This record gives sequence, structure tokens and C-alpha cells, in this order.
Amino acid sequence: MQSLQLRYSSYFNKKYERTGHLFENRFKSKTVEGEIYKLNLVRYIHQNPVKAGISKIDTYNWSSYNEYLEENEEKNKLIDTKEILEMFSLDNKDAKAQFILFNQESYKFKNSEELLEYEMKNNLTDDEIIYFIKEYLKIENIQEIQHYSPNFRDEIICKISKIKGATQNQISRILGLNIRIIQRAMQKKNKDI
Repeated sequence: MQSLQLRYSSYFNKKYERTGHLFENRFKSKTVEGEIYKLNLVRYIHQNPVKAGISKIDTYNWSSYNEYLEENEEKNKLIDTKEILEMFSLDNKDAKAQFILFNQESYKFKNSEELLEYEMKNNLTDDEIIYFIKEYLKIENIQEIQHYSPNFRDEIICKISKIKGATQNQISRILGLNIRIIQRAMQKKNKDI
């Protein structure tokens, strides 16, 4: 992003014979791990035109909101809406109805930093996740999970990831596995569904 912004700024300044900054702030990125954070972030983005007094959510031309509601699934979309809609329901019609209601609720957060703080407050501690693994998955030695067969290990990772408040980084840290292994296991699970 930094390279893209720098090249575009140089192009724009040269074309319009100007100097100085083109963008107000530096590009920031944050990992979106939890479902609560992800859904509230989607709502926050869709409600930005309303907050700015520009437009309603469903009439803003430069929003992905209407792509979530399109009936024709075959149409070339700019974004993949399936993951977010399935967080509401596996029934597509019901998911879209819940998505509309969810986006009509006023957002609780003024900015993405507040969303991140909220998500962090609602995450479980490492000890709580370890307790879950030992009590509900009946695995006493958590470090042994590293040596399980890849398919069985991925199955365990998916079970742990279903705990509300467990993040990918936490699971990686607790199990002593690379974050990419955690991500691949969860992607594999989503493809199998």
C-alpha cells in the first residue's frame, strides 16, 4: 500500500503540477480475527456514508452493501459476500434479511480503533482456552497437538476456533504452531463446508 500510495501521489502531483501530500494519513492495517469485530467492521464501513451525511446505506454508489443483497449469484461481483452472509445464516434468503437488519442498527463504535478495543475486551484469555481444550476436548498435554497427524490436528484447530473469543494468534501461541498452519486449517474447514 505504501508503494502504491507513493507512486499514485507522484503521478497525481506531476499531472496537476502540484507538490505536497496527497493523502491525509499513513495507511494503517489491522488483522481482523474475531467474528464480532468482522461483522461490526462491515457495518461500520457500510454506515460511513450515513455518518458523513452523504447518503443512505442502500443508495450509496461506492459501497459493497448492495452486492450482499443481489439475487443473481452468478453475476460478477467485486467482493465475495458468502463468508459474511453465512455468519448470519446458511439459508441465503434468511442471511440477507438478517444482514439488512444488522446494518440498519446504529453502530456502537465511532472508529475502527474502538472496534478493536471491543474485540480485545471480548476475547478469552489463554488460560480460558487451555481450560476448554483440557476439559471439553480431553487433551491433557496441549503440546502433543503439534505431533498429531495433519488432518486430526486441523480438526482440533477447527474445534478450538469455534470458541467465541478465541483468536488465530492465540491458538497459534497456545498450540506452539505457526499462524499459517492455523489459517490453512480454518480455510480447509471452510472449503469442506
